[in-house]
Amino acid sequence: MDNPSGNFKKKFRHISKGSWTFSDRDDGWQTSDSTAHALKCCMLLSMFPSDMVGEKMEAEKLFDPVNLLLSLQSKNGGFTGWEPARAYKWLEILNPTEFFEDIVVEHEYVECTGSIGREKSRIRLREQLNSLRTHKQRMVLGMVTGEFVSFLVPVLLF
Repeated sequence: MDNPSGNFKKKFRHISKGSWTFSDRDDGWQTSDSTAHALKCCMLLSMFPSDMVGEKMEAEKLFDPVNLLLSLQSKNGGFTGWEPARAYKWLEILNPTEFFEDIVVEHEYVECTGSIGREKSRIRLREQLNSLRTHKQRMVLGMVTGEFVSFLVPVLLF
């Protein structure tokens, strides 16, 4: 997928080039866990013979989803679902419902962090290897300290 048209940053949209969307391409809203799983499929299919699965994806095209996934990592190491977590937590007091909790601002999810963590451990792109190590260390630290919204007993997923 490509980035939104026009000056999308002025409209407070995040990059989406290389992403996999939640519903359809016209929607344009990427999801981190779907992008991680799509990246995994592309990498796995590249291991099969081309007469079985078709032409292999160009290695350069794998950089876009990796860049998108790395851009969704928060300071605590976790990964958000839709866009970077940039709003203040106190905005949750504006939540008009009592039965939906933590819906006003974007935050990290264990599910997204786990999906991306497993894929990051498989990626061996030389140009981004040092960056991946740094992001992976921050992610593990965030999981161990329990800084994510969804509670999960800290375990290494790789």
